[in-house]
Amino acid sequence: LRASEERFEALFRNASDVVAIVDASGEQQYLSAAAEHIWGYPPQSPECRLPLSLIHPEDSTRAHTLLQESLAQPGVNLSGEFRLKYHN
Repeated sequence: LRASEERFEALFRNASDVVAIVDASGEQQYLSAAAEHIWGYPPQSPECRLPLSLIHPEDSTRAHTLLQESLAQPGVNLSGEFRLKYHN
């Protein structure tokens, strides 16, 4: 298990895209370091605890729909692009 976690972390540590894993309630379980560079928030910041709260209001419904679709289809990879509030 430890080796698997280390490979996972190594894969995303220097990724240029934000990789976020959230649970069924939308709470962050993993957020790549790129979040700080792209969003302006460190991954461990309170704002990132619930990444869905950072989504632009016009994209919020679509993001929540994608989360529900992913919960209904375990094992299926889904992706989406959404505008987020940037930390100034």
